[in-house]
Amino acid sequence: SGGWNNIRMSLETIFIIALALYRTLVLPPPMPLYLLNKDKGDKHREFGNFYPLKSSQWREKLNIISTEEFLEREGGVDGRFPIPAENRTAVLNAAKGCVHMKKADNFCGHLDHYLQTVGTVPVYHAQPYDPDKKKREGCFVWDVKAYQNGGGSAADKDVQERAEKFCTEERHPFYFTKELN
Repeated sequence: SGGWNNIRMSLETIFIIALALYRTLVLPPPMPLYLLNKDKGDKHREFGNFYPLKSSQWREKLNIISTEEFLEREGGVDGRFPIPAENRTAVLNAAKGCVHMKKADNFCGHLDHYLQTVGTVPVYHAQPYDPDKKKREGCFVWDVKAYQNGGGSAADKDVQERAEKFCTEERHPFYFTKELN
């Protein structure tokens, strides 16, 4: 969540990550976006309203599918992430376009809950978060040597120094490795 510029910057970062890792990008369903839902017409927006995602230039470089397409491929009984029968209708309705109202048939929370139960989030904190500590992890670093050899200690010394400087006092560098790919 957040304002449009925060959403836009996050999405642009996701585009780059999907391109760099040769991944298929699954777009979220159309939904009202914070501060962009004030008009009297259709309040649902999708990222295709803001980026030319269906153009040949984009499609040649980045494989993009909708949440609905993803669930058709992977959410069936024989899919990698079967949707439980008791939630199937609610999840599929939300995938077509959702709202943030709990009583709605297409409540975004149905889809969010399903994805949280089947998804995997890598642990990138060496220690549990401590609000009293000033320095915490979460500054991602992309380095070829660290990627190939398992972490920050494999990176060149100058890369490690630049990462420390860039990440500042508040965040420890976290190196992207093969295990995360």
